[in-house]
Amino acid sequence: MTLIRSCIWFGLAWLQLAVFSVAAIPQGEAPVAVQDKESPPKAVMDEATKKKFQKFFDDAMPFVKLSTLKAKQRMKVYRSMETLKKEIAAYEKANKVGSLLGDSASWRAIFDRNIQDRLLKGKFKKPSGRGRIKVETIQFEKSGELMLFEYAYRLPKDYDVKKRWPVVLCLHDEGCKNGERYLKKVWADTKADQAIADKVILVAPTLGLKTIKGKVKGRRVTQVSMEEWFGRIHALAIMRPIAEIRKRFNCDPERYYVEGVGRGGEMALDLAALYGATSGIAGVVARQAQPRSLALLPGIAQIPTMFLYREAGTMDQPSTAPLWDDIVKMAVAEKLAETLYVEKKPKLAVVNRKIMCEQANEPLKEYNADILEFLTAKSAVSYPKKIRFVTNRALFKRCSWLTLNGLELMEGASVDCQAIIDEKANAIRLSGQGFNGFMLLLNDEIVDLDRPVEVHVNGELVTRQEVVRDLSYMLAGMKQRSTYSFQIATQYLKGEVPEKKDDKKSDEPADDDIK
Repeated sequence: MTLIRSCIWFGLAWLQLAVFSVAAIPQGEAPVAVQDKESPPKAVMDEATKKKFQKFFDDAMPFVKLSTLKAKQRMKVYRSMETLKKEIAAYEKANKVGSLLGDSASWRAIFDRNIQDRLLKGKFKKPSGRGRIKVETIQFEKSGELMLFEYAYRLPKDYDVKKRWPVVLCLHDEGCKNGERYLKKVWADTKADQAIADKVILVAPTLGLKTIKGKVKGRRVTQVSMEEWFGRIHALAIMRPIAEIRKRFNCDPERYYVEGVGRGGEMALDLAALYGATSGIAGVVARQAQPRSLALLPGIAQIPTMFLYREAGTMDQPSTAPLWDDIVKMAVAEKLAETLYVEKKPKLAVVNRKIMCEQANEPLKEYNADILEFLTAKSAVSYPKKIRFVTNRALFKRCSWLTLNGLELMEGASVDCQAIIDEKANAIRLSGQGFNGFMLLLNDEIVDLDRPVEVHVNGELVTRQEVVRDLSYMLAGMKQRSTYSFQIATQYLKGEVPEKKDDKKSDEPADDDIK
């Protein structure tokens, strides 16, 4: 009997795991609804209710791989998830309100508290080396390819895990050996520099794949040459260190910033356009750098961006002047002047090696305080009502709550899509070309999920349907981004772009057939 009970017990465990895993993966669209229906009052949690659900949430979200837990621990997680579902249903029934998942702001606060509690209990609650530059290497494997990424970081001298800190991602120029040298020369060379840097957490990845001769755990590390700037390797080299910093330190999810010099500035602009709204980047500063593609400028301008360059410097030449004019003209034409700032700083009497700070382009180091003042005054918007997404890389197809599928990226081409939330019609309106499908990550801060949601593409109604909130889907998304509470989704909606009417074949007979 004991053996039979054990078999049944483990069978139920694996069944619940399968149900949770399937629910976490988009499987199809919700059933179509053609009429609005009267909805119960919206559920809004007070502080006491949040505190009540916090424990159920923490028990249901261990934030470790379930395969690493023992059988009894896994069963506890499954039971906690069922308890959470039952408590939510009981609350809704007792208070005669709509879905508690509709209060996405409160669930984000609960998720955020979970992150805070784990940081306070973690091994980095009293980190060593505050006020000093530290260097680490990340080992990462994908598709059988072993990679090592190096990055440097610097915590403020008075870093306190109980306080939320803004983070500045610093991208070095060509000629600079690594991220450590960039932080040392540009941000922490003198005590005055360090006093400015103590306001934020600084992170400086070494751009490109770190090539190390020898073996790592018995395997030879792949040796690669530097590829085109901001290709796949550079994207990974930037994203992986940021993920590590989020795991360890109390970072403000709405106050991530990026700055760079020269090639690093170009990469900062690319990052803002292609990944900024998804990762929560709130501000960008490009020192002595211009966009590599002017087509990306509308996407860049979704985030407050400052261009700094030096009079008579490398970016103030006859070859670069036309592009500055184009940037200013486009900013006016596209009504982007409130988010794009171009500043030319006075020329230097003398430019020497110390001023260059080991960069190929002079970094205007004396404006560090102004740069931080500009950046730290900005906060990211979790769910913007209007998105302008421009991408020229298949790697980057998501912008905030919008994902574009089937990108048609010919050589040198870009995809330009605008998404607007129509609150009155409870609709999302997409316009643009170069994509075949879309997926929208939704919650009640974006649209009212108690009403049918409409999606229009290029003026044509594509779908009108109910979107049912799903606790398993929400928790799976939180678990996937376990250290980052910037955005949450309670359900998704997928669709395809309708064919152009000109492209559709006519059913009417041709003139030749009539004759």
